[in-house]
Amino acid sequence: METLLTSMIDVMPKLRPYKTIVIAVLCTILFLCGLTMCTSGGLIMLTLLDSFGAGWNVLLIAVLECIALAWVYSEFH
Repeated sequence: METLLTSMIDVMPKLRPYKTIVIAVLCTILFLCGLTMCTSGGLIMLTLLDSFGAGWNVLLIAVLECIALAWVYSEFH
């Protein structure tokens, strides 16, 4: 939660004075998104997220992205 909030405030510094309101809105939105898991269709949502949300392809992309960023950083630093 804090990571998401910090990145939002870093991208949009105008939100800094309204940090409490931003936290409340963010918590409400994430609560409503998670509320679907508590309904009768929650198992279907979990199955969809488990089947299509992650897998070896996402892991491979993440590892390649880390390698590419490390290579770029080492070349130009």
